[in-house]
Amino acid sequence: MVTRLLPLILLIILISKFFNRVAIHIQKLINQVSALEGGDLTVKNDIDDQGELRKLSVSMNRMTDRLNYLLKKASGYTSQAERMSVMLEKETKETARRMSELTVESAMMARHESEEVTHMLKDAERFVRIYAPPKDADKYLEKISLMRHHVQSKSEAATEITITISDLLHSLHSQAESLAETSQEMTELIDTFKTK
Repeated sequence: MVTRLLPLILLIILISKFFNRVAIHIQKLINQVSALEGGDLTVKNDIDDQGELRKLSVSMNRMTDRLNYLLKKASGYTSQAERMSVMLEKETKETARRMSELTVESAMMARHESEEVTHMLKDAERFVRIYAPPKDADKYLEKISLMRHHVQSKSEAATEITITISDLLHSLHSQAESLAETSQEMTELIDTFKTK
């Protein structure tokens, strides 16, 4: 009877060892998945089995390496975007300040020039009305009127361009601020992961 039970007992022991080894390997995989879920991208398993668990182990280790690589790459891009957005924010702020100064100077000069030219054109108009021959007076007055319109259009266009550029710079500054904040948030998010 003992000789009959001995092979059965050996079979039970072998099956128990096999399932025990499989359970240990599965637990290693579970531990790796839990670590990955927690943000630890450095954990790997060392399953040396020859079966399907080994294939799964190699695949998970490759996935961990790939996630590490991608996260490091994303971290580099995020850092670069953050640096560039901070520089852009600083430059647009300074340019907007300088543009504002130039706008005031330009507006004052344009107004002064416009007043000077308008005054000169009024004098020319009076001179034409008094001294020009009647047959040429209308032609000269029309030219004076065109010059007056040209000066006014030039002044309005300069003001509009200045305002548009100023608005654009303020918009760029605002977008740069927003990009800097987003980059900072991305950096903080990436820093929650543990990498090699």
